[in-house]
Amino acid sequence: MKSLAFKSCVVSTFSRLVRWQTLIVCIIVFLASVNIQAQKKYALLIGLNKTVETKLRELHYACADVDSLQEALENIGYEVVSMKNSKANREDIIIQLNTYAETLKDKDSFILYFSGHGIRNSIINQDSYWMTYDAKIDNLDVNGIKLKYLLDYVEDIKAGFKLVLLDHCYSGEIINNGSTLLADGTPRGGSGNDTLIRGSLPTDVLRKDLDSRAGMIILAASRAEALELSEVGHGIFTYALLKALQSRVADTDHNGILTMAELQLYLNTEIPKIALTHAFEQQVADYTIGSGLLTAELVNPLPLSSIEEAEKRKTEYISKINKWYLKTYIEKVEKDYCSDLINKWYESIKNNTPLSTDDSVRFNKIAEHLAENPNRSDENLATDLKELVESILNP
Repeated sequence: MKSLAFKSCVVSTFSRLVRWQTLIVCIIVFLASVNIQAQKKYALLIGLNKTVETKLRELHYACADVDSLQEALENIGYEVVSMKNSKANREDIIIQLNTYAETLKDKDSFILYFSGHGIRNSIINQDSYWMTYDAKIDNLDVNGIKLKYLLDYVEDIKAGFKLVLLDHCYSGEIINNGSTLLADGTPRGGSGNDTLIRGSLPTDVLRKDLDSRAGMIILAASRAEALELSEVGHGIFTYALLKALQSRVADTDHNGILTMAELQLYLNTEIPKIALTHAFEQQVADYTIGSGLLTAELVNPLPLSSIEEAEKRKTEYISKINKWYLKTYIEKVEKDYCSDLINKWYESIKNNTPLSTDDSVRFNKIAEHLAENPNRSDENLATDLKELVESILNP
């Protein structure tokens, strides 16, 4: 009887140990799944060639800036909302920013981009404003967006990484001397006492507004209309930004990853050089509020810079796909789909013909699963890849 009771006790103890081990394994798996939860990336892009304000000259390429940046960001996995001209009114912009504030999490990334006119009110408050589509210089507080309020909206967004890009045609300051000037200083007729004089982005005011902020990076350029480059169809700031996102010109350590520090350095050095070749001066104002932001990876991986490099990458990817197939980590349908898309990507590099936006996004997602990851096993990566392909083929 004692022997039977002892055996029963041992079995009971073993059973409890198994349950505890199972519970611990479940907790570990849950925590791991939380850790590897995919970061989501969002961007709000605003471009205005024109507004209802007749005292401002139309810009040529603000909307083109938005279109090209949208394509570049979508290719690296961003969910993009773009608002151009009449769609970029004050109410809709604020509604969209509040939507991000309600939905984004601390693991997410957020980019806010503005290409258009900026105004500084030197009569009343020395404050700077975004000129939304429905804004009027005579009453900026009604439909313009005060820069300090804009930063409040961005600060409310809970994303762990926030980047604000301001490609202002900074039209200048409103002063009071009884006449009206165009943004480039050319006199024109008009009533009222508001005068618009051209100037640069007021970095002293901007810096004061940023003193109490946290967790964001701001890169801002001020440019006159002449600094829009007709030969490339963009403003200088956005032109340099696109080069950094779509090639390896800013990758100083040649590791195929664009960090915020590399982007900041590139824009600060490249933009003045481009402007100088067109007989202008152009600087970039940059502000980093918070720690660890400059090490953030903005693009990983960057596009390849040569056919040889692309061929090497293609061989590595297809070799890994075939290995996972032989180990039965993935099925033939996943192997064939990935191989076909990898070959299509290689041909696009070789023939200098870009992939479609959808194929580019899908390739980048597949490449993320094929990249070396010391924290995860090949089997886990292959399982994720299988689920990704299934979601593409069976949406």
